Amino acid sequence: QDKRRELIFDCGGKCERCGSKRNLQFAHKRRTKLSGLGRGGWKRYYDVINNQGSYSLLCRRCHLGY
Repeated sequence: QDKRRELIFDCGGKCERCGSKRNLQFAHKRRTKLSGLGRGGWKRYYDVINNQGSYSLLCRRCHLGY
């Protein structure tokens, strides 16, 4: 959990669309090799680190409308 918070902080710490700091999620901008099976777990964490340009940091509301 601490690593996730640190990654969120490193990625700006707020939603790229509305600026919210709550319920933040990583949304794909471009496909990566991560399949549906690894999404939401540690595999996602490492995928975001290795492919930061392929993700946007969004709050849940903005992510649902993405």
